[in-house]
Amino acid sequence: MRYFTLKLRKTNTFYCLLACPLLGFPLGSAFAQAPAPTQSYEVYQKSPVHELARKLITEVERPNTGAPFNTLKQDINAVFNSVPAVLKTVDALNALDAQKEQAFAGFLPKVSVTVGAGKTDQTQTTYRSDGNQNNRALTATQTLFDFGTTIGAYQAAGSRYTAGQHSMYNQRNDVLLKLLSSTLDVQRARKSYQFSVGYVDTRKDFLSRMKEKESLGATSKLDITRAETKVAEATDEMVSNAKQVDIASSTYRELFGKAPNFKESTYQLPFVDLKKLANPEDVIQNLRTYKELESVANAARSDYVAARGKLFGSLNLETNNSRNSNPPLTPTTVNTVQVVYRVDVFNGFAQTEKARELFSKQSESVFEKERLKRDLVKKLDNAKANFQAARDSLQARLNFLKGSQATDIATRELFFFGKASLTDVFKAQEDYFMAAQKLVNAEFDHKVAYFSLLALYEQLLEQFDLGS
Repeated sequence: MRYFTLKLRKTNTFYCLLACPLLGFPLGSAFAQAPAPTQSYEVYQKSPVHELARKLITEVERPNTGAPFNTLKQDINAVFNSVPAVLKTVDALNALDAQKEQAFAGFLPKVSVTVGAGKTDQTQTTYRSDGNQNNRALTATQTLFDFGTTIGAYQAAGSRYTAGQHSMYNQRNDVLLKLLSSTLDVQRARKSYQFSVGYVDTRKDFLSRMKEKESLGATSKLDITRAETKVAEATDEMVSNAKQVDIASSTYRELFGKAPNFKESTYQLPFVDLKKLANPEDVIQNLRTYKELESVANAARSDYVAARGKLFGSLNLETNNSRNSNPPLTPTTVNTVQVVYRVDVFNGFAQTEKARELFSKQSESVFEKERLKRDLVKKLDNAKANFQAARDSLQARLNFLKGSQATDIATRELFFFGKASLTDVFKAQEDYFMAAQKLVNAEFDHKVAYFSLLALYEQLLEQFDLGS
C-alpha cells in the first residue's frame, strides 16, 4: 500500500487513468478529464494503416469499386501484339504455311531447262568440226501415281499447319495469362508494401507512446527495448516487401517492355457465368490443346502413308525436247514422250526403317491423345476447385482482418489503461498485419484463379478481344 501511495504521488495523472474504469467512468472520459499518454480511440482508428485496411475490406466486399475492366483490357491490348513470344508464333505459323505449299508442289509438273555451249575437237573422214558446240533441252515430268507418297506428304503438312494454328492460340492464351499475372503481382506487391510501411509507422507510434509512459514513470526500460525491437522487426518486413515490388516490376518490364506506370490498385473482373461452364468431360474435344494433339496425330498418320508409298516407287510421264548443234553437221532435234516407272530396288533398307519409325510414332500419338485427355480433365477439375477454394479463402480472410483490426484497436486502448499486457499488444499488432497480408494475397489469388480458369476453358482471349 505504501508503494502504491508513493507511485501515485509521482504518476498521479497515469493512475487517474487507471482508476477511471474502476469508478465506472467510460474510457473516453479518461482522455477528456486527464492528459493521456496515447492517441484517442478515434484518432488511432483513422491512422493510415487502418485506412488502408478499410479500403482493402471495401475492395473485397464490393468488387465493383475497383478500376473498370476496360482499363486493364486497354493496357493489355496496347502491348499484346508486340510481345516477342506472340510475334514468334506468327513467324512459326508462316513457316508451316510455307511447308504446306512446298508439299502441294508434289502434285504439279516439274519443268527443267538445260543449256550448254563449248568447244569440241572432233575429226572424221568426211568432215572436221569447227570446235563450236551448243545444246538446249527442255524436260517436263508429271507424277501419275506414287502409291500415296505425294498426297500423304501434303496431308501431313496440312495437319501440321492446323496444329500450328491451335498451338498459336494456346501460346497467345499463355502469354495473356502471364501478362495478367504480372500486372496482378505488381498490384499485390505494392499493396503489401503499403501495409508494411503502415506496420512500421504503427510500431514507431507505439514506441513513442511507450516513451511518454516512461517519462511518467509508468513503464520500464525493458519494455522500451522490446518496443524498439518490434520496430526493427517491422522494418525488416518492409524491406522484404520492397524487394518483392522490385522483383514484380522487373517481371512486368520483361513482358511489357516498359516499367509499370499504372496507378490502379485493383481491377474489376470480366463477367462470365461460371455456372454455364461445361463439364470437363464434355468440353475436352473442343479445346485447342486437344485439337492440336489431334492434328499432330493426323500428321503422323499421313507421314507414315507417304513413307510407305515411297517404298513402291512412282509412275511418271516424262517429255523431253532437245536440240544439239555441232557445225558443220546439221543441228539435231529430238522429241520424246514416255511413261516411266522408277523405284529404288535396294537402298540399305533405309526407307523401310523410316516407314517403321513413322508407324511407331503414329501409334504413340494415339496413346498420347488419351493421356492428354485425362490430363486436361484433371487440370479443369483442379482449376475449378482452386477457384472455389480461393473464393472461400477470400471470405474467411476478410473476416479474419475485420476481427484482427478490432482486436488491435481494443488491445492498444486496454494496454494504456492497464488492462492488457505489452505482449498482448505486440501479438494483436502481428495478427493484424498478418491478417492484412493474407487478405491481400487472397484477393489476388482469387483473381489469378479466375483468369486461370477462363484460360483453361479458352474464354480468356475472347474477354480481351484477342481470340483471332
